[in-house]
Amino acid sequence: MGRSIGAPEKVPAGRVNDAASGSVIRVELRNGKMFHSLSEDGLSAEYEIRYRIGAGKVGYSYAAEVGDSLLQSPVSYFKKYGWDVSPGFAGKELLDFDRVLSGRCLFCHSDARSSSSEKELKAISCERCHGDTAEHVKRPTAENIVNPSKLAVRARDSVCEQCHLEGVARVVNPGKTLYDFKPGMDLEASMAIYVVKQPMADVRAVSQEEQLATSECSKGSGGRLWCGTCHNPHEAAKNRSSEIKAICTGCHPRLSAAQHAGVTECTSCHMPQRAPSDVAHAALTDHRILAKPGISAAVALAGGLEIRVWRAPPADCEQRDLGLGYVEAGSNSGDERLSEAGSKILESLPASESRDDAAVNAALGDIELARGRAAEAAALFRRASELDASSGRFAMLLGVSLEKSDTEGAMKELRRAMQLDRSLERAYLELAALYQMDGKPREAQEVLSEYLKWNPQSVLGRLTERTLTGVKKR
Repeated sequence: MGRSIGAPEKVPAGRVNDAASGSVIRVELRNGKMFHSLSEDGLSAEYEIRYRIGAGKVGYSYAAEVGDSLLQSPVSYFKKYGWDVSPGFAGKELLDFDRVLSGRCLFCHSDARSSSSEKELKAISCERCHGDTAEHVKRPTAENIVNPSKLAVRARDSVCEQCHLEGVARVVNPGKTLYDFKPGMDLEASMAIYVVKQPMADVRAVSQEEQLATSECSKGSGGRLWCGTCHNPHEAAKNRSSEIKAICTGCHPRLSAAQHAGVTECTSCHMPQRAPSDVAHAALTDHRILAKPGISAAVALAGGLEIRVWRAPPADCEQRDLGLGYVEAGSNSGDERLSEAGSKILESLPASESRDDAAVNAALGDIELARGRAAEAAALFRRASELDASSGRFAMLLGVSLEKSDTEGAMKELRRAMQLDRSLERAYLELAALYQMDGKPREAQEVLSEYLKWNPQSVLGRLTERTLTGVKKR
């Protein structure tokens, strides 16, 4: 965890030719720095990489810094394969540095920027598992530090679940943030995590806790089997097969002689390495501890998929969180049925609960906009924006929902979104398109120039500028 994020480390240079987009991405190391260059549609871009993300067990993703934002590179390094398109970028018609890494993305890879002046992200520290260490550093005793193994089962498992249980949706409880969770608490006091209701049939990249909970070993252990039974987070990775066998035979002292003749370890059969369904070129340990492992088909998101809460949040936000969970799962998967199921739950909430909840209003606004009901969406986004005036996204979506009914109001909100968050590429593009349709090409050009002043390398920004001006630029 202390290597969860940091400066790029030395890996082979490389090149990726992406068939879907026609892009060519090159990775070069120059004077101890890493650069990712992109060539597409006659345009070229180059970004210096500020961070590598990940400890390198599977590989690394990368981020460039533009202003106060981190933009994920469209290529990643996979330890057993080499360079390829990053997860989530495969199949796109245009590759670009256009994915802003939000606090939610970075939560499991960094603690926080060390200071507003240095703007440096720190790797996961001791405090993520052991709580505030200030008193312990002054006076080290077992009494003033959290030891996860000594906690009640639910609080103990919460320490691991904060990063090793991604689920299909994560919903922060009203008035909470991700960082409100502290070791010793139950995770559901801060957030609700949702998983598929059907029995797990695939292995996903960040689902170790979910897998382990489905195992008969975990169910029969009465809470004794947990991550720390086999993993020592303070040691570098090493082969612990003999130690793990001793753990297994502690509960299974008599093994079938015919099937276990000459067997020296357990994990290669019962916890094999498998390719996750959501990350290419990776092999992860299957934590389901199956008695008779076999290759099973992944659960498809089609076919009436349902979700369930991992651990119920406080009763006063249970339905609210469930509705938002369905909407998020639908957005992540592209399954409109999930979003519609979430909409029904949110629409059934008492007005006293939903009216003053920015997240609920914004989620319902997203759904109304997808339904083509712009006026209804605008009312919801306006309320969300009133409740959270600092959200550039809410202002942008309010602007989008006003485009056909109130051009001037739409322009005003899109401008406000740009002021709140300069990384909102869509806000610039929407505003430029409005000016263009309004017969004001000069104003449209000025908006694009404003965005390109912030991110001069943007491929989409320059392609849009080319379309408006007819001038080809490299």
